[in-house]
Amino acid sequence: MKNRVLLLLTMLALVVPFSPSLRGQLVSGSITGNITDPSGAVVPAADIQATNVGTGVQLSAKSNASGYFNLSNLIAGTYAVVVKAPGFKELSRAGVVVDIGAVVRLDSKLTVGNVEQQVLITGEAPQLQTDKVELGITIDQVQLEGLPTEGRNPTALAAVQAGVVMSTGNTGVPSAGGSASYRFSANGERSQLNRQMLDGIDDTEGVGGAPALVPSTDELQEYQLVTSNYDIELGQVAGAIQIFTTKSGSNQLHGNVHEFNRVNALSARNPFTEPNGPGHMVYNQFGGTLGGPILRDKLFAFGYYEAYRYRSGGGILTTVPTPAFRTGDFSSLASTNPIYDPTTGGAQGVGRTQFLNNQIPSGQISPISAALMADLPLPNVPGAGANNNFVAPQINPLNQDLGAVRIDYVLSNVTRIFGRYTRQQGTQSSSVPAFGVLNYPGSAAQVGNQNSAVANVTHFLNRNFIIEGRFGWIYNIWHQDAL
Repeated sequence: MKNRVLLLLTMLALVVPFSPSLRGQLVSGSITGNITDPSGAVVPAADIQATNVGTGVQLSAKSNASGYFNLSNLIAGTYAVVVKAPGFKELSRAGVVVDIGAVVRLDSKLTVGNVEQQVLITGEAPQLQTDKVELGITIDQVQLEGLPTEGRNPTALAAVQAGVVMSTGNTGVPSAGGSASYRFSANGERSQLNRQMLDGIDDTEGVGGAPALVPSTDELQEYQLVTSNYDIELGQVAGAIQIFTTKSGSNQLHGNVHEFNRVNALSARNPFTEPNGPGHMVYNQFGGTLGGPILRDKLFAFGYYEAYRYRSGGGILTTVPTPAFRTGDFSSLASTNPIYDPTTGGAQGVGRTQFLNNQIPSGQISPISAALMADLPLPNVPGAGANNNFVAPQINPLNQDLGAVRIDYVLSNVTRIFGRYTRQQGTQSSSVPAFGVLNYPGSAAQVGNQNSAVANVTHFLNRNFIIEGRFGWIYNIWHQDAL
């Protein structure tokens, strides 16, 4: 029995200075910029408002005396940004995409005119990231759902980042001990030195450095990989950092269902190692998502479920007792393996005598042993003799279920809350059905479950001062019965 328990409690009080650059945030991004007039002079006290297109949640700020503004703690998504100032036309920008940890710079030059007049900007070319120097990639929701990954596992997409070398043997198939993950090294560092964050809390398995829980691509708002020049809050790592951000509900009810199936009958045969065709395999991965509003513009929910059912195997060749051995008749081994009567001789077995003809009398056979022999299958390989005389199919069943629920609540214009709970549980074994009620030696039945929870509260005391508190909890348990 092996238990692994990790309890992480992080309460952060962040004093956010009013500047155009906000350091990395593990659960949010920000929009910053400079407001000027046609001559290039700064425009102080301009009103800037960002509206999340999906949820309708709004956040506002004012430019300071230097014309700078900063809209921080924005959840990942698409925003509409409006800039207003007396004596100038209203400036609107649509389709502003904010990623987790990103600092989106929107410098705005206002046009003189009535405030009732509006300038609408759409289709701008993406700006270079000038406020942060980290190296990495961000893969958004559309890309996550469209790019092919084995097992719908987002960690496989780390391969597209420069400096990443994928480890050998990655399969994308989970186990009872945890999620599947694609191991890799970044910039020459060991894979054990990587770190994972799930909704702002540590998601790193304590032994090998792999993710404890890997959400499916359908559950994620975005997947981010940072390989160097991390922000200071991500400094506890020498390798790469994978950041998983789950979806939230929105004002629109949305969801999906999926089923992916693979069977050996549809697989190509390897002519060198599979002369009779590929081995037995049946793989099913199915599930779905559902999200939407509980209270429009205020309270949102998102749920996710996914299951794996994996069956694989081949033939095993082993040894079972012959009919003669089951009755105590070992006469065929009299010259090479003599059997002695344990009731004869003295201490330490000195002076014991061999059974006559190497046959154990029926009265001295344990009834427990006799019962076990009755449940074992008989040899089925003709002419094999006493060794390697039994062949049968072996199956390796794996069952895993993963579910998550996330709630986002806009308590007021200055207070926002979100919470998420995820549970994954699985069973795995290796068995030979022909052994009946007995377990085939080496079956190694495994059972495990992984749990993760996070609660986050953000409160804006004023435009220049923000307090954020985050609680994270991870509990993983796994055990194996070696048979």
